[in-house]
Amino acid sequence: MVGHPLNKLKLLGPKAFATQTEPGLKHAARVSPQFKRLRLEETIMEKLFSYGTLQLRNVQIETFGRELDGDKDALLGYYLSEIEIQDKDVIKTSGTNIHPILRASENPYDEVKGTVFEITIEELFNADQYEVSEYMRVSAKLKSGKTTWIYAASEA
Repeated sequence: MVGHPLNKLKLLGPKAFATQTEPGLKHAARVSPQFKRLRLEETIMEKLFSYGTLQLRNVQIETFGRELDGDKDALLGYYLSEIEIQDKDVIKTSGTNIHPILRASENPYDEVKGTVFEITIEELFNADQYEVSEYMRVSAKLKSGKTTWIYAASEA
Protein backbone atom coordinates (compact mmCIF):
# COMPACT_ATOMS: atom_id res chain seq x y z
CA MET A 1 0.00 0.00 0.00
CA VAL A 2 2.69 2.47 -1.04
CA GLY A 3 0.11 5.02 -2.20
CA HIS A 4 -1.83 5.04 1.07
CA PRO A 5 -2.05 8.58 2.60
CA LEU A 6 -0.76 7.38 5.98
CA ASN A 7 2.46 6.15 4.35
CA LYS A 8 3.01 9.70 3.11
CA LEU A 9 2.47 11.03 6.64
CA LYS A 10 5.03 8.61 8.06
CA LEU A 11 7.58 9.82 5.53
CA LEU A 12 6.86 13.51 6.06
CA GLY A 13 6.51 13.42 9.85
CA PRO A 14 4.99 16.15 12.07
CA LYS A 15 6.31 19.03 9.94
CA ALA A 16 3.94 17.95 7.14
CA PHE A 17 0.96 19.35 9.02
CA ALA A 18 2.52 22.79 9.36
CA THR A 19 2.75 23.27 5.59
CA GLN A 20 -0.15 21.34 4.07
CA THR A 21 -3.54 23.01 3.57
CA GLU A 22 -6.81 21.90 2.05
CA PRO A 23 -6.66 21.64 -1.77
CA GLY A 24 -7.22 24.96 -3.51
CA LEU A 25 -6.68 27.07 -0.39
CA LYS A 26 -3.70 29.26 0.35
CA HIS A 27 -4.14 29.21 4.13
CA ALA A 28 -5.70 26.65 6.47
CA ALA A 29 -7.42 29.52 8.32
CA ARG A 30 -9.81 29.81 5.35
CA VAL A 31 -11.39 26.43 6.16
CA SER A 32 -14.80 26.84 7.78
CA PRO A 33 -15.34 25.45 11.31
CA GLN A 34 -17.99 23.06 9.94
CA PHE A 35 -15.52 21.71 7.36
CA LYS A 36 -12.80 21.32 10.02
CA ARG A 37 -15.24 19.38 12.21
CA LEU A 38 -16.21 17.16 9.25
CA ARG A 39 -12.53 16.54 8.44
CA LEU A 40 -11.88 15.61 12.09
CA GLU A 41 -14.69 13.05 11.94
CA GLU A 42 -13.19 11.53 8.76
CA THR A 43 -9.68 11.36 10.21
CA ILE A 44 -8.18 8.16 11.58
CA MET A 45 -8.07 8.66 15.32
CA GLU A 46 -5.37 7.56 17.75
CA LYS A 47 -5.94 6.70 21.40
CA LEU A 48 -3.87 8.49 24.06
CA PHE A 49 -3.99 7.61 27.76
CA SER A 50 -3.46 10.56 30.09
CA TYR A 51 -2.82 10.32 33.81
CA GLY A 52 -1.51 13.84 34.37
CA THR A 53 -1.42 17.33 32.90
CA LEU A 54 -2.89 16.39 29.50
CA GLN A 55 -6.18 15.94 31.39
CA LEU A 56 -6.19 19.66 32.26
CA ARG A 57 -8.47 21.85 30.12
CA ASN A 58 -5.90 24.66 29.73
CA VAL A 59 -3.20 22.19 28.64
CA GLN A 60 -5.58 20.64 26.10
CA ILE A 61 -6.54 24.02 24.64
CA GLU A 62 -2.88 25.07 24.37
CA THR A 63 -1.67 21.71 23.00
CA PHE A 64 -4.58 20.57 20.83
CA GLY A 65 -6.58 23.75 20.22
CA ARG A 66 -9.67 22.15 21.73
CA GLU A 67 -10.98 20.51 24.87
CA LEU A 68 -10.89 16.72 24.67
CA ASP A 69 -13.60 14.24 25.63
CA GLY A 70 -12.43 10.95 27.04
CA ASP A 71 -13.29 7.80 28.93
CA LYS A 72 -11.95 6.77 32.31
CA ASP A 73 -9.66 3.75 32.20
CA ALA A 74 -6.61 2.34 33.96
CA LEU A 75 -3.14 1.12 33.04
CA LEU A 76 -1.80 -2.02 34.70
CA GLY A 77 1.86 -2.75 35.43
CA TYR A 78 2.87 0.87 36.00
CA TYR A 79 3.04 3.24 38.96
CA LEU A 80 3.21 7.03 39.20
CA SER A 81 6.26 8.99 40.24
CA GLU A 82 7.06 12.71 39.94
CA ILE A 83 9.68 14.67 38.06
CA GLU A 84 10.67 18.31 38.07
CA ILE A 85 10.19 19.91 34.64
CA GLN A 86 12.74 22.53 33.52
CA ASP A 87 11.07 23.61 30.24
CA LYS A 88 9.60 27.08 30.84
CA ASP A 89 6.93 26.71 28.11
CA VAL A 90 5.65 23.44 29.60
CA ILE A 91 5.64 24.97 33.09
CA LYS A 92 3.69 27.98 31.79
CA THR A 93 1.15 25.75 30.00
CA SER A 94 0.63 23.32 32.89
CA GLY A 95 1.01 25.83 35.72
CA THR A 96 3.51 23.65 37.60
CA ASN A 97 7.07 22.37 37.40
CA ILE A 98 6.21 19.07 39.14
CA HIS A 99 4.63 16.54 36.77
CA PRO A 100 3.57 12.92 37.26
CA ILE A 101 5.42 10.30 35.23
CA LEU A 102 4.69 6.62 34.57
CA ARG A 103 7.29 4.07 35.54
CA ALA A 104 7.10 0.37 34.69
CA SER A 105 6.44 -1.78 37.73
CA GLU A 106 7.56 -5.28 38.60
CA ASN A 107 4.05 -5.82 39.96
CA PRO A 108 1.61 -6.50 37.08
CA TYR A 109 -1.30 -5.53 39.38
CA ASP A 110 -0.08 -1.97 39.99
CA GLU A 111 -2.66 0.35 38.47
CA VAL A 112 -2.68 3.97 37.31
CA LYS A 113 -6.06 5.58 36.72
CA GLY A 114 -6.53 8.13 33.95
CA THR A 115 -8.45 9.08 30.84
CA VAL A 116 -8.17 7.73 27.31
CA PHE A 117 -8.71 10.31 24.58
CA GLU A 118 -9.21 9.91 20.84
CA ILE A 119 -7.03 12.40 18.99
CA THR A 120 -5.82 12.95 15.44
CA ILE A 121 -2.32 12.09 14.27
CA GLU A 122 -1.55 15.82 14.16
CA GLU A 123 -2.69 16.17 17.78
CA LEU A 124 -0.52 13.20 18.74
CA PHE A 125 2.49 15.03 17.24
CA ASN A 126 1.45 18.11 19.25
CA ALA A 127 1.44 15.99 22.42
CA ASP A 128 4.94 14.76 21.51
CA GLN A 129 6.07 18.39 21.34
CA TYR A 130 4.49 19.18 24.71
CA GLU A 131 6.14 16.28 26.54
CA VAL A 132 9.77 16.82 27.59
CA SER A 133 12.66 14.41 26.93
CA GLU A 134 12.12 12.54 30.21
CA TYR A 135 8.99 11.04 28.63
CA MET A 136 8.84 8.46 25.85
CA ARG A 137 5.68 7.61 23.90
CA VAL A 138 5.02 3.86 23.78
CA SER A 139 2.07 1.63 23.01
CA ALA A 140 0.30 -0.10 25.90
CA LYS A 141 -2.84 -2.10 26.62
CA LEU A 142 -5.30 -0.65 29.13
CA LYS A 143 -7.36 -2.52 31.72
CA SER A 144 -10.37 -2.20 29.37
CA GLY A 145 -8.42 -4.03 26.65
CA LYS A 146 -7.96 -0.91 24.48
CA THR A 147 -4.53 -0.39 22.92
CA THR A 148 -3.32 3.18 23.37
CA TRP A 149 -0.30 5.46 23.41
CA ILE A 150 1.15 6.38 26.80
CA TYR A 151 3.96 8.69 27.89
CA ALA A 152 6.23 6.82 30.30
CA ALA A 153 9.66 7.45 31.79
CA SER A 154 12.27 7.33 29.03
CA GLU A 155 15.02 5.73 31.12
CA ALA A 156 15.46 1.99 30.75
